[in-house]
Amino acid sequence: MAQASMALLEVDKIDIEEGFNARKQIDPDALERLAGTVEEAGVVQAIRVRPKDKNRFWLVAGERRLKAAQKAGTKQIPGVIHHGTRAEAVRDSLLENLHKEELNDVDLAHGVQALAEEWELRTNKEIADKLGLKVDRVGLLRRIAKLPEEVQKYIAAGVVPSRAEKQLRELAAMSPRVAECVCQFAARNKIDHVDFVRDFAEILRTTAETHFADAPPMIRTNRIELKKVIADKDKRRELVDRFNASVPWHQLASEDPVIAFKDPEVDAARAAGCLVEYVDDHGEFTKTVRLITDAALATDLIERRIEAMEAEAAERQKAGSGGEDDAESKAAVSDQRKAEHKEREKDKTTAEGFNEELLAGLTNRNAAARRKHGLARNKAIAKILIANNPDLAGAGLRFVRPALKDIEVKTLKSGEPRKKVSYASPTQATDWLWGRIDSARTEGEVDDLLIEAIICALVADRKAVARTQRFGWHCLVTGEVEELLASEIAEVSPASAAKGKKSSGAKKKAAK
Repeated sequence: MAQASMALLEVDKIDIEEGFNARKQIDPDALERLAGTVEEAGVVQAIRVRPKDKNRFWLVAGERRLKAAQKAGTKQIPGVIHHGTRAEAVRDSLLENLHKEELNDVDLAHGVQALAEEWELRTNKEIADKLGLKVDRVGLLRRIAKLPEEVQKYIAAGVVPSRAEKQLRELAAMSPRVAECVCQFAARNKIDHVDFVRDFAEILRTTAETHFADAPPMIRTNRIELKKVIADKDKRRELVDRFNASVPWHQLASEDPVIAFKDPEVDAARAAGCLVEYVDDHGEFTKTVRLITDAALATDLIERRIEAMEAEAAERQKAGSGGEDDAESKAAVSDQRKAEHKEREKDKTTAEGFNEELLAGLTNRNAAARRKHGLARNKAIAKILIANNPDLAGAGLRFVRPALKDIEVKTLKSGEPRKKVSYASPTQATDWLWGRIDSARTEGEVDDLLIEAIICALVADRKAVARTQRFGWHCLVTGEVEELLASEIAEVSPASAAKGKKSSGAKKKAAK
């Protein structure tokens, strides 16, 4: 065991070794508060150091305390000097932070990695025994340390959960940048940790349809729009014409065709290393998302798919030939195609005329018409919103509205009253909101009901029920919605919450 001694150490003679300490992130606000405490009462808990040279020391543990002392202008702080090996110092630093539960999983992962290197530990069990952790926990941490650095930052910040390591690892193995984009999407939309793991396939699919700076192409193999993939207009026109010529006569041609790749094209993308593939197996059903990350390859595969369609068309034509009747059959098919094309052109012209008249009708509406249909409009929008967000009412409204709570007061043997609150189920909360929307008599009433449901879903305290009964609500634009409603949320939030924030700010100011 390493020997140790206590001493009063000069702050300016303590150095932080790059890459040594387990902690990588320090909350600046928390550091300011700690500096204020140090200024008033000094450093209460000694830091840990090890000798360096010429009366200087390397920091082993206590980086926050050291930096707070530096901010406060403190010249000396108490320290425990360890005279053991560097490997023992690495272990002591990691153990101290681990026991205080102050490290996020990324800091802990790098600390575990450093420990393994210093002590030449090869297996998860050896590391687990050294730190008193479970073997599977050590395995998870070591895998987190191998994720792309940008992905690790999102885990460290608490944006995405550590338990999503498997999904992120598999995705990063195919494309680190796509894995980063998924994390960035989660940050933008404040996606709940449970939802991130459960709906990973859907989040990946939606990420592919979202814009990110410097992101690779993310082209879905089951729905490829030629106009979005092929920038060259002449090339696109050629492929569109070939596609339309190769589809069976009974299918409608299209000016903006959507192509789905089959196994040969998917296999080719996989072999080229340009396929991001995620399979989400829920037992009863499987959801697969496949993305091609190279636009040039996607264009080549589109042409290959159309060539296959042309070969299939030639086979159909050959199978349909009938000797002497072949010419007649071809002429009949040609006439039928021409007739269908003419009919499509006629329908297109009629549709364009109808749509122009529809625009005129929409444009010429007056204030009286808006007043006449305003309530029906708002109810229609409300119904679409609720139908597309089935978790909205259950996420927060049932904790706030008296109609969705059942309060029972019992008197204990001691004579004291005890209140028991039962909350409506999510389904009951949704049904209640449907009913209130249906019975609303003004546009404002509908708006108030919707905004109330959204604000409650965003900020209601769900600790009112057991953890197993809680769930959040999010949509693709949750972050933007929260920003738009920030002022109103501040106005309606309880005074105690606002006071707490003010108090925290005051403390921070005083610490400075």
